[in-house]
Amino acid sequence: MSYAQLRLLSIDVALGALSGGVLASAFLGVRMPAGWYVILPLSVWVVYTWDHLLDAYRLGATASTPRHQFHYRHFRSLLVATGLGALLAVALAAWTLGRSGLAFGLAMGAFSLIHFLVVRAVGSRTSPWLVKELGVAIVYCVGIWGLPALHSGEPFGPSLWFAFGQFFLLAVVNLLEFSLFERRVDEADGHSSFVRAVGERSARRIVALLLLATLGLGAAQLLTASDGTGVAQLLPASDGTGAAQLLSVPAGFGSASVQTASIALQATYLPMAGILAALLLRPAIFARNERYRAWGDGAFLLPALYLVWFHLLGSAR
Repeated sequence: MSYAQLRLLSIDVALGALSGGVLASAFLGVRMPAGWYVILPLSVWVVYTWDHLLDAYRLGATASTPRHQFHYRHFRSLLVATGLGALLAVALAAWTLGRSGLAFGLAMGAFSLIHFLVVRAVGSRTSPWLVKELGVAIVYCVGIWGLPALHSGEPFGPSLWFAFGQFFLLAVVNLLEFSLFERRVDEADGHSSFVRAVGERSARRIVALLLLATLGLGAAQLLTASDGTGVAQLLPASDGTGAAQLLSVPAGFGSASVQTASIALQATYLPMAGILAALLLRPAIFARNERYRAWGDGAFLLPALYLVWFHLLGSAR
C-alpha cells in the first residue's frame, strides 16, 4: 500500500493522534494502559472515516476530491471496517480502561455524533459562527489529552492548560489551512467552512494570529515553569506507585526539572508551528499534488519527539 493510499484512508491522521497521545501521557507523567494506545488511533480513524463516508454518500459519483472518490468506490468495505473498528474500540475500552475510560470514550463518541448532525444540518450554509473546523479540533484534542489528564488525578493547572492550548491552536491552524487550500472544492461540493464564511484574506490573517498566539502560550508556559509557580511536580515514588501530577517525569527517565519538561515541550511544538507557518506563507508550493496534506498531517507525527528531547535534555543536566 502506497503512502498516498494511506493518506486517503486517514492512517496518517490516526498515527498523528497516537503521537499526540504519547506526548500527552509523557508530559503529564501518566502511565496509560496499553489498550489506550490502540483505542486512541483506532477511534480517530473511525471518526474521520465516517466523516468521509458521509460526504461520499451525499456527493456520490460527483465527488471532486480523490479522498471522497476513494470512499465512494469502497463505501461498503469501509463502512463494515469502521463498524468493526468501533466495536473493537468499545470492547478494548471496557476491558482495559475501566468504567471511567469507557464513559469518557462514549461521551466523546456522543460529542462526535452531535458534531456530525450539526454539520449535516448546516449543509452548504456559511457563517463565521458555524465553524466546522473548531468542532473537529475539539474532538481531536480532547480525545487525545482528556483521559491522560483525568488519569493524572490532579486539578488542571496552568502547565496543563498551556500545553493543551498550544496543541489545540496548532490543530485549529492545521484545519483552517486545509480549508484555505480546499476553498474551491468546498464551494463546488457544498461544504461549509470558516474560510468560505469570512473570505480568504481574513482567514489568512486569523491563521497568522493563531500561530502567534501559539508562540505566546509557549513563552507563557516557559515563564510559568521557570519560577516554579502554578506547576505541580511529583516524581514517581520508589515503589513505582506514586501519583503523577500536572508536570511529572515519565517513568524510566529519572529526575528532571520542570524547566527540562517545558523546554522539551516547546522544542516539540516549534517545528510543528514552523511547518504550518510554511504552508501559510508558501501556498503555491504546497498546493501541488496536495502536498499541504502530507506536510500538514505530517506535522502531527512530531509530538512523540517530546520523549527524545526530554531524554536528551535530561541527560545534559
